[in-house]
Amino acid sequence: TLHRTDGQANGPIQPVPNRKGLMITTFQLTVVATPHKPLPARIVGVLFSPWATYADVATRPRWFGALTFSVAVIAGGFFLLLSTDAGQQAVVTQQTELMQSFGLGLTDATRDQIERGATRARYTVPIAEIVVIPLIAVVIAGGLFGVFTILFGGDGTFKHMIAMVTHGMPMGALQTRVTLPPQYEAATI
Repeated sequence: TLHRTDGQANGPIQPVPNRKGLMITTFQLTVVATPHKPLPARIVGVLFSPWATYADVATRPRWFGALTFSVAVIAGGFFLLLSTDAGQQAVVTQQTELMQSFGLGLTDATRDQIERGATRARYTVPIAEIVVIPLIAVVIAGGLFGVFTILFGGDGTFKHMIAMVTHGMPMGALQTRVTLPPQYEAATI
């Protein structure tokens, strides 16, 4: 925010003559820095005041905290769901129906293998989320960087793009937290 400190409240700044008779305009501006929002404020801000939050992110692009929060919420939710009997049964049901939809026969050995995989799913699914979600963020940010910077001549950096993408992820993470409990109740994933 810029504030005038030349003694006048409003209006144009008037030129004054210097020692050589030349008309010059002098004034001093004071820059008042507004503090940047911490991570919790940015996460809540994305949901309730996105314009101000994204403006803050654009002035100081930070991406790691938002990405870590989103990955932790999503991976943690899947870990909790798949640690339950209902979650593991949902995985078995999903895998069985998927194989049958492709017309594949389901032997007892295959069913046993699916059930063993369901017990490991509480570890494998969150690990996959930890790997895949950042890769998706990088691909989306790279695409946006290519479109807006290279094609349209914008001056944003890849860091700006990845910060914007990762600050949109808490919405998806919170959506996961809302949709997982009903899926648990229905024993479907």
